Amino acid sequence: MRFSIAIHLMGRWLYKPTLKLEGKEEHAYHNLDIDTWSYYEIIWLTKDLKYNVANGIKMWWKGKDDDYDFLRELLIDQDVLDLENYALEHNCEAQIYVVLGVS
Repeated sequence: MRFSIAIHLMGRWLYKPTLKLEGKEEHAYHNLDIDTWSYYEIIWLTKDLKYNVANGIKMWWKGKDDDYDFLRELLIDQDVLDLENYALEHNCEAQIYVVLGVS
């Protein structure tokens, strides 16, 4: 099975009047294979975009049409499997939010 994600990078979190990420770059990936998907795949995709992850990285995800109040942290492979299952069950693109330079 296949699914899609969008990775959002380099923005900043603001409350206007609700939480949102502004000034971000978005990179979409389609037809990702669920059999090879993992936490480190997200790290590799981020590194392939020429971003330095050596100084730390924090990640969250949500469904495409969900509010930012539904952000879930990405820490381990189980979180990534939850993201994948959500995208497949809801037939939507999962949104991943990445902040670099945090340990």
